[in-house]
Amino acid sequence: MDLYGGLVHCPDRSPGTYFALWPPLALLIATLLLLPAIALRGDAERRIAGPGNAADPRGSHPGAGERATLPNDPQDAKSPHSVIVRYSKGADEEEVSSAIEERVEGARSEEDLKTANAEIFAVKGPVNDAVRTAEAVAGVKYAEESQRGSLLFNPDDRLYKRGKQWGPQKLIAKKAWEISRGDIGPGPDIGILDTGYFRHPDLRGKVVSEYDCGSNDDRADPVRVHGTHVAGIAAAVADNKRGITGIAPGADLFFGQVFTEDGYLLVENLVQCGDVAMKRGVKVISISLAFKWKSRLLQEAVDRWNDHGINVVAAAGNDASPYGSQGHPLYPAASEGVIGVTATTETNTRLPSSSVGYWVDVAAPGEAIVSTSFERGHPTYESISGTSQATPHVAAALACARANGKGRFEAQRDLFERAYDWGRPGRDKYFGHGSLNMLGTVRR
Repeated sequence: MDLYGGLVHCPDRSPGTYFALWPPLALLIATLLLLPAIALRGDAERRIAGPGNAADPRGSHPGAGERATLPNDPQDAKSPHSVIVRYSKGADEEEVSSAIEERVEGARSEEDLKTANAEIFAVKGPVNDAVRTAEAVAGVKYAEESQRGSLLFNPDDRLYKRGKQWGPQKLIAKKAWEISRGDIGPGPDIGILDTGYFRHPDLRGKVVSEYDCGSNDDRADPVRVHGTHVAGIAAAVADNKRGITGIAPGADLFFGQVFTEDGYLLVENLVQCGDVAMKRGVKVISISLAFKWKSRLLQEAVDRWNDHGINVVAAAGNDASPYGSQGHPLYPAASEGVIGVTATTETNTRLPSSSVGYWVDVAAPGEAIVSTSFERGHPTYESISGTSQATPHVAAALACARANGKGRFEAQRDLFERAYDWGRPGRDKYFGHGSLNMLGTVRR
């Protein structure tokens, strides 16, 4: 989305002696001089406020408020308007793709999502019209607008080089570790779909498989520190005489980097990385990211992951406030088959910023969580708060349960039924089924 602006210098022409002698001439000269400036200013205002600079309907991206794009500045690899087309089973995809490019204004194929039986098209004109036209083509199951998501990230500016790690103590993780430490079997156990990761001593040897869905290669290089922090919470190395220990210290990780090279989170990238994680054998997927709207492509992917025996865990959001706002549904946390996680404090209360609603299934530590980080070219540790931090606590606990021989349904059942019932009796919108009981989730 390009932002145009104009700066017009208009010299001061306040009346003086000269204009006092010849008022009509002065008025004529002033009018002739100012007309171009007025026209330029009006044009600049129209370009700033015009449709081409309206708010991006696909959602937000990290740092959106800080980036002002200049004319001809390259945007992300995707067009500002992209449509996801899901093909019907048995359809001739080449034929359908050609029909879409013929009928949809400005349609141009950008990417083939083979694992989802779908294709991404850049389009021109109103995106809703493009969706309707594409859905009318024979062989199309559905079409929907691509959307951008955002990190669920609430840094609190407190950096701990030797911080107090209260999450494992609150969860009484030591007792659970006597039963299982999260090593489910050969290959990766937990799939982290996030921003990639920085190489860190407390993650050495933990990432056994990785993929970058932004550049389509097998190295999940970081675009931000968020994923590094999440990964450390889930499975940082234990007993290495440094830093922290992960909630599932025996688990190995698959890391999927889901952002474009320009720093945007696209729903199709999340789906693609989740499918790669599924094929590489993970049993738990942890997602500390969110989209504002439902996506059929994403829901189908979750169904596919569930069908392969994967527990999918996602952050519920950080949109609540002490002034009454409770947040709104975010996806995939609010998707069917996903465990939505809210955040709690060290004093057994809900973190005030944590979203509230029907999509909250369970609560876990999320206040001032110390984990692996990276700053000024060096590995370090950082304290961050939010549902992004709560989510890997639950994902790691489920990995420990799965390593103890439980299947997807049994692990999820025990996570819900054995949770500590905080708040109102029974399930509620603040804590879901309750606060994470790690030992109860893991033991048989």
